[in-house]
Amino acid sequence: MKPNPKLSLCVCTYFEEDCIEAFVAAVRAAIDGQIDYEIVFTDDGSTDKTVSLIEHMAAADERIKLVVLTRNHGKNSAVTSCISHASGEYLLMMDPDLQDPPAMILDFVNKIEEGYDIVYGIREKKSDTMLNTLFSKAFWSSLNWFTGLNIPKNLSVMRCFNRAFREHFLTYGERIRFIEGIFFDIGMRQATLSVPNLERFAGQSKFTFMRKINLAFNAIIAFSDRPIKLMTVFGTFLFSLSGLYTLKAVIRRLFYDEIQNGVDYCSCHRHRLRSNDHARIDWCLPRKDLY
Repeated sequence: MKPNPKLSLCVCTYFEEDCIEAFVAAVRAAIDGQIDYEIVFTDDGSTDKTVSLIEHMAAADERIKLVVLTRNHGKNSAVTSCISHASGEYLLMMDPDLQDPPAMILDFVNKIEEGYDIVYGIREKKSDTMLNTLFSKAFWSSLNWFTGLNIPKNLSVMRCFNRAFREHFLTYGERIRFIEGIFFDIGMRQATLSVPNLERFAGQSKFTFMRKINLAFNAIIAFSDRPIKLMTVFGTFLFSLSGLYTLKAVIRRLFYDEIQNGVDYCSCHRHRLRSNDHARIDWCLPRKDLY
């Protein structure tokens, strides 16, 4: 029986036909002959040539494994599937678009062997539009406030963790999963490495504005009890306010005469009389004269 590899590269794919072969070539160039490894791909419902290209490479290289999901389940589900099928002593997550440089794989392994359970990659800052910068700050600040976590806003997908961390991760059974929240909730011994922010090798990012909104919504709803607490406080406030208003209305009804048949009268009532069909006389009477 072949022993488990020392390192499992966990890679999720979704319409990556333009870069998947370049990614595998870059990995081979970076770590072949230096560490025993496998590449575990999980495809999240691609309908292009991504799956067929990986199958072709897997037929020629037993270190390449492929898990194909029946449909697009989302990145978080794909990550979970990928991690559950990895057999290495260490697991390293990365994207296949080469924004995560394969040349740094061994740096992560060396760092985690210093005694850490997980090593996070932190992207170096890049120039961006003011709108994207403001949205990014608002996104991560809101996320951290609602979840109570302290997730770095420049967190990279690239990270390396040991099997003990993997086992803790797999105990989380949420159907709607927020991967970053789960990772930081696990805790354990952590370290970081600075990762250069490279351009995509090919294609476009699948992490669109709406996907960011969806991620934030899932994170806040599925991984935080603060929305429930806020709704409880707000509901209690409205209930108290309505109770006070009702009490005020009852007191006015019982002790004052200002409410009559749903009409709030003035301190005097105007009565109009007609004389000779053309003259009108108005006067005010005290309340006591009306009852």
